[in-house]
Amino acid sequence: MLFEDRVEAGEVLSLSLKKFLNRPLLKNFVIVSILKGGYIVGEVVAKNLGVENLPLVVTKITNPRQMEMAIGAHCFGLNYLDKDLIRLIKITPFVLKRQVTLAKKKFSEYIKFIGINQSFYKKSIDKIACLIDDGVATGASATAGLKFLRRIGFKIVVLASPIAPYDFKNPGFDSIICSHREFDFTSVSKYYNKFPQVDITEIKSLIFKKLIN
Repeated sequence: MLFEDRVEAGEVLSLSLKKFLNRPLLKNFVIVSILKGGYIVGEVVAKNLGVENLPLVVTKITNPRQMEMAIGAHCFGLNYLDKDLIRLIKITPFVLKRQVTLAKKKFSEYIKFIGINQSFYKKSIDKIACLIDDGVATGASATAGLKFLRRIGFKIVVLASPIAPYDFKNPGFDSIICSHREFDFTSVSKYYNKFPQVDITEIKSLIFKKLIN
């Protein structure tokens, strides 16, 4: 176990980012946090760095035989599929189509509930986007998030995560900042003492409080 909870992970990741950044860069920096757990980490980082934190909905396309395993991810009409993993675990086209449909449905529900759309991010495309999650496993969510941010116009996108596999391959980020890389990686939750499921209502409440303050 490395972190007590997502708040402590955010504190540690803040220190990692401060080593990476200098003061001029901070003026042109925005956090983009993957919901749901990543948003809690991102809020801590954004507060410590004094920058904005934008929520980003990315829904996993899951392996139906192992729901915690992401074989891809969906973000604003964009699907990322890990073709090597899909081939390895022998997901049929019919099952894959069903899993994609489920991810799209969940995405639409979250977006409607939170009340954001693609134009929400365009005010910040001249900045460096720092994509944050509470951990990287297959990297599907991070890759889908990266592809979306590139598509809407962000020129520089970095990935920041408290934990990732040692052999995680960069799918195209300009830089990756990771507090800890693990050789014997199994799952993100293994590195947290407390890693509860985060309710989307909790995230909406955090976003709403910032809007009225």
